[in-house]
Amino acid sequence: AGVPAPAWRVPAGVARGAGALIEAAWRIRPGADEPPMTRFLAEQLSTAHWFDQRRTRSELRWTPAVSLDEGFRRLAASYDG
Repeated sequence: AGVPAPAWRVPAGVARGAGALIEAAWRIRPGADEPPMTRFLAEQLSTAHWFDQRRTRSELRWTPAVSLDEGFRRLAASYDG
């Protein structure tokens, strides 16, 4: 997509551990909103998600409003500012 790869990676286990620590800190923080990192978020970001649309397209006669190519183009453009 023309966007550089991240310069470094955090192992999934380390991210989940950090999420647990941040969740605990947020529970004792007065007036705390949602923590910026959670175990759930770490798990979701470290897991590949693939969804097969064939059945949805077939049974509901559905087509996405934005193609994958267009979606990736928009995503890349959002990084360009």
